[in-house]
This record gives sequence, C-alpha cells and structure tokens, in this order.
Amino acid sequence: MTESNLEEAFLELTTRSIKFGPASTANAVFYDEGRREILSVDSNGTITVTSHKAHVKAKQIRLEPTGQIYAIKLSDSGLVATQRSHMSLDVFFKDNTSGIADMSISPSVKQQIISYFWLKNDQLAIVTTKSLELIQISVNTSKAKTLSKEDIAVAWCKYSAESSVFVISTGQEISAYLYARDCYTKISKLEIPRVSSLKEKAVWIIQLYKTTYICHLIVQNDETRLILHHVKKSSVTEESFMILGSAKDSYTLNVVDNLVSIHNLQLKLTSVFDVRAIPSEHGPSITGSIDALFLRWGYYSRPNQNRNSRHPHIIRIKQKNSKNF
Repeated sequence: MTESNLEEAFLELTTRSIKFGPASTANAVFYDEGRREILSVDSNGTITVTSHKAHVKAKQIRLEPTGQIYAIKLSDSGLVATQRSHMSLDVFFKDNTSGIADMSISPSVKQQIISYFWLKNDQLAIVTTKSLELIQISVNTSKAKTLSKEDIAVAWCKYSAESSVFVISTGQEISAYLYARDCYTKISKLEIPRVSSLKEKAVWIIQLYKTTYICHLIVQNDETRLILHHVKKSSVTEESFMILGSAKDSYTLNVVDNLVSIHNLQLKLTSVFDVRAIPSEHGPSITGSIDALFLRWGYYSRPNQNRNSRHPHIIRIKQKNSKNF
C-alpha cells in the first residue's frame, strides 16, 4: 500500500492480540468491562488477570478452590469480589495470601444477587431481584456498611463505570439511575414501546463526545433501528435513531473514538456512525466489512428531521492489505 493510499485509510485492526487461558471445564473466563480486564480462573483457584493495555503485565491471585465461581471482579484498590453463591459475595483484600475470604457480604434484602459492580473508594453496588444497594467496604475494620438502597424489582441491570449510570429493567419499564455522592439518584424512566420484549443484550450505555447515551435496538416497520437516548442529570430524552437493516438479522455494537460500530452478525458487515456528522452525501455513516471493500447505504435521522426521512451516505473503509488499493 503506497504512502498516499495509507493516508486515506482511517480504520484498521490492531496487530496486538491479547492471550489468555481458553474457557473450558477446568478454566472459567470472565471479562470486567469497567476495568477492561480478562480474568481466568483455573481449577486450582488461581486467577490470572490480563489487561487490554500493552504495558500492563498479567498478574495472578491465589484463592482456595472451594467451589464454582459465578463471577469475579476487581476494585481499583485491588480488592477481589467473587460470587460462589446466589445470596452472598466473598471479598479478598489486596494483601491476602491465604486464599481464604476476608469478608462475606450479603445484601440487606435476602434475595438472589443478579449482579454486582465495584464503584469508587471500595464501594460495592449489589443488584438483587428486589433492590439496588450501595455498600461501603472498610479494609481497616473488616466491616461493611449499607450507604444507600433502592427498592425496585429487577429483571436485569447494566452499569457503565465511565458514566456512573445504571440501567435497570423491571420487565415492564426501564429506568436510569446515577451513582454520585455515595448514593443513587433516579434520573428518569425511558419511554420505550414494547419494553417487555427488550432484552439485556440489546441495550448499551455508551459515551460519545463526552455525552452519555442509553441506546437499544427496536423493530419498526420490519426494520431494526438503534435508538439513542441522551442521558442528562435530571432526564433521559430520545435524541436520534439509526436504521440498520432487516429485522431478521442480529446486531451488536461497540464504540471506538466516538464512532458507533454496529455489527450485523449474519452478513458479517460493520456499519460505522458518527452522531456529530452533518447529513450529506459523505456522512455521517460509514459502512464496510473487515476483509474486503464494500459500498453500502447507511441511514441516519436528527431529532429535528422527519422520522420517516432517510439520508443515504457512502464512505469507503479500506483495509491495509486490500488488493483494491
């Protein structure tokens, strides 16, 4: 690829791979989205923590092999919280060498734990089927204190460490909560049609240009759309939507450099959207595949535009070793 062509290429895959033990009957693998770390636990209770950062070396933590681990997460200060039971969590302090838990934490509501998340200052958010609790862990005293509790029926929950926003579904409605000043604040209920059919895997909390969005997939007129809700301190408002394609296909997404990459799993096609781009023949959507050059139509709508209007845009994505360039 010539130097002039290289200047035109703007999207390429990294050449650095992240190696970790594969998932198997003898090795459990977890991904911590908040810290962006891969945690693998072997049958002897050894946890290997692999960071996505190239300069951070993999480290190991030793636990007593006392049963299956359902989940494992690390705090910023090095505390380890593991879930071996549906009703409690085991907490291991940073300097633990025995492999035996220093504390066992149970929510005040004796209900099944759905998920949990480390927050700042060794605070732990525990989500049960009936509550959202905030617990302070004290290493000096080996005690736990409940700081805040929201009584709410929970079908599923998602959390973004980047924006400190929780999204909780009761099965009948979806609400957003903000974590700040050692408590939870309910921001707003999201106005979503047919919310009961909305699955956890079709909802994401993302940040674009330092703005937090809650986005979800929805089928309208036999088309799959991605709806973006702008999260503010006191409200959540629908801001824009993107038309992705056939309702029969499956989609997932991720965000890189403020661009929303939406992956069609059936077509193996990735569409890239920029919410800041002004609709024109060259933006805001960019569409292409990883292994070849494609030209595709992307559709995008701004809030002040007709919801039925479509703006087609085509931009080429180039791969470095593509024969087309």
